[in-house]
Amino acid sequence: MKLIKQPISSRALGGSRTVWFEPGENPAMPLCIFLDGEFYLDGLHVRKVIAAMRKKGVLTDRRCVFVSHGGMEARTADFTCKPRYSRFLAGELTPTLTGTRKPPRDGHVIAGLSLGGLAAAFAATRLPRAFPRWIVQSPSAWWKNEWLGRRPRREMLEKRAARRSSVGHKASYSSRKRHHGLTDVRLNVRFSHDRDSHHPSTRDALPVGRQCRIDP
Repeated sequence: MKLIKQPISSRALGGSRTVWFEPGENPAMPLCIFLDGEFYLDGLHVRKVIAAMRKKGVLTDRRCVFVSHGGMEARTADFTCKPRYSRFLAGELTPTLTGTRKPPRDGHVIAGLSLGGLAAAFAATRLPRAFPRWIVQSPSAWWKNEWLGRRPRREMLEKRAARRSSVGHKASYSSRKRHHGLTDVRLNVRFSHDRDSHHPSTRDALPVGRQCRIDP
């Protein structure tokens, strides 16, 4: 997977965030956006997973984008359900990479793990037209006494949205219970877990796209 590294300036965040993205002949192609890009690229080796998926015809209709967290201080500030970060993703990042502010018909996919999973879920619930498909892996659903799970937005209930949420089987009972809180508000979330890990399998959590089956 060839990636281009580029800083994206943001008025919403008052700075910039580094992104790694796939070039393409069609810049308007829908995106699959990974928050915590460093974790996916360096820690989870997601490029090998995506390459294997594409050989099977999965995720071939999207360009992958990996967004840097910008450091631990910025990560905490941005990822804790901040509207400004959602505005950055939908109003600054995606237009810069696609050349248009209008979301594609099928929308973009947004993915994140841990605190990045919380940010991904929050952005998707606020902006379902931009992000009708989302993947959250072991999301930090405990944040602010499970605020996100207790306050579902009306747009979260849109049946056309496709969602996958996953958590490691060996994670603590309280973590798994909080994680299920995101699925207990009739979100049609497809839930899965990895029996051999504290964290979810990237291979299991990733297949969300037009060619993949998403339970309605």
